[in-house]
Amino acid sequence: IVGDSAEETCIFQLPAHVLLPLGAEDRKIILLIYPYHLKPYQAVIVFRDLLPGPVLCRADVVELALGLILEKDCCGYDIITEIRKRELDRWAKISTSTVYTRLAKLEKTGYILGHIEREGNRPERTVYSLAEKGHDLFRKEVVRHLTGFNDDPRTLGFAFLYGIDSKEVIRALEAQERQLIKEVERLNQMIEEEPRPTLYPEGPFLNCMSRDHILIELKYVRAAIGILKDPARNTKLDRYFGINFGARDFNIQE
Repeated sequence: IVGDSAEETCIFQLPAHVLLPLGAEDRKIILLIYPYHLKPYQAVIVFRDLLPGPVLCRADVVELALGLILEKDCCGYDIITEIRKRELDRWAKISTSTVYTRLAKLEKTGYILGHIEREGNRPERTVYSLAEKGHDLFRKEVVRHLTGFNDDPRTLGFAFLYGIDSKEVIRALEAQERQLIKEVERLNQMIEEEPRPTLYPEGPFLNCMSRDHILIELKYVRAAIGILKDPARNTKLDRYFGINFGARDFNIQE
């Protein structure tokens, strides 16, 4: 998005899951910042609302594949079946070819291990298990998504909390909490200093919108930290989407 002059544009580094749906190869995007100068955090919040809908990038499919393999050894068909069973394809575009392409690359780079199995007269299939470096990659991807700025990948991070150490997640979320608090304080100062009247009664529209987005995120970051620190509730984060369903099994109505 380009402004009418150089003074109205700025270059921000945005996460890949924001850029890839638009077909951008570079991790740089030019955003219109007139009449308010937006910090990178605000720019991501404002920009994500312009996207036509949630689309998983390749990195998100990697986390999803690793997480399902972590649950139990499985083949590509099993992963695709689970994606449909858990209705992940309702909020993200995940093609069959993308799943198989990611699995092939993960195996080639040593993140997963594949072995051939055959049951009865059925065709041979490659069943994958998680290698140690694959578990490390999975852990990093979960933490990255939990502290990102886009709701759908963050949801994916929360879905697989059982796969990583709670202390690491708490540290990451507490760092995110501190960042969010600073942003709220800075935005409140900008809102307070803006001359009145403004078109939006509470103050400059974009600044108020960004602050309110962050306050909602801050609420749920703190809630997640509370669940992770509570021994009684933490023990229920032992399965897919445990933070959403507690000790209940994840069942899809046929």
